[in-house]
Amino acid sequence: MTIHAFQLPSGDGWLHATLTLPPRPQARAAVLICPPLVEERKASQRAMVDGARHLAEAAACVVLRIDYRGCGDSSGMFEATGVGDWRSDTERAADWLRAAFPGLPQIRLGIRAGALLAGTEDTDASAMVIWEPVAGEAFIRQLLQRRMVNDMIAYGRARASRAALDATLKQGGSVDLDGYTVTGAQVAGLAALPLPATRLPGLVILTGADTRVQGVLSEQSPSLECVTHRLAPFWNSVGHVDTQPLAEATSQWIQKHFDTLHAISPVSLPSPVAPLEAPVTIPAREGELRAILHRPPVDPPREAFLFLGGWSGDRQGPHRLFLRFARRLAEAGHLCLRMDYRGRG
Repeated sequence: MTIHAFQLPSGDGWLHATLTLPPRPQARAAVLICPPLVEERKASQRAMVDGARHLAEAAACVVLRIDYRGCGDSSGMFEATGVGDWRSDTERAADWLRAAFPGLPQIRLGIRAGALLAGTEDTDASAMVIWEPVAGEAFIRQLLQRRMVNDMIAYGRARASRAALDATLKQGGSVDLDGYTVTGAQVAGLAALPLPATRLPGLVILTGADTRVQGVLSEQSPSLECVTHRLAPFWNSVGHVDTQPLAEATSQWIQKHFDTLHAISPVSLPSPVAPLEAPVTIPAREGELRAILHRPPVDPPREAFLFLGGWSGDRQGPHRLFLRFARRLAEAGHLCLRMDYRGRG
């Protein structure tokens, strides 16, 4: 198995992308992982990493994971992007994957709100896989609920009522949700996105006890096969949640429906879009460390900073704190390295 991290131009910025290749030069399909949003993306990071590696090894898939602009390690600020940008990023990644591996059927794998951005209609996608889908309106409602709960824990009271938050967003303002500055335009765009309606074959994996989602999907997307694997909410958990059942069920479904192995050639990765902010791989005693190196525009650098995440953290830090701080430090002339520990991030 081979893993490449690179930058993919998209719109007015670039996407951080990770490509995982099967151990042999043959593949059944190309899988594009569409990640969740806000802190759900951070909590789901390990599920995406382990899932990509499992699909590459067990199902002989080429797997591409991306961060949308304003999210993860990609360029831009979250509050300056929106649904249109994230859907455009998804199609940009899909186009690159199709050009890099011609002839491979493409599968979109959307996780939580990522399923709303997968955009499988009117595309060349061959199938769709969804892990724990959520409609846009329900997603926003859950973010607001988490805001109220977090306020009660931190301050003993809600800093603003639910009605006040709703009013601010409807008037075009912004509020802090999940540690991100979420704008009214983003909320309106997400709230308008229902659960996916598709004619493509596919698999939906549900992890909770709520059966309403399955009922809606069965009615509007009867080509999707629904299965349930009861798990803790891996997209909203600080502790470790074993998501291996999700990867295994996905791998089995792909092997069942895509049984032809296609020869694949070595891929040519795009040239760095932001050479002063580059993914690096550091050899370790056992395995490798993945990191992002931020170089200042001056030489020599003033000082060097090493970012070390907490137990449940990764190289981006909570709410992209490490990433935003490293970019500021680099602009001020400092060298910064953000790394993931082995088995984390």
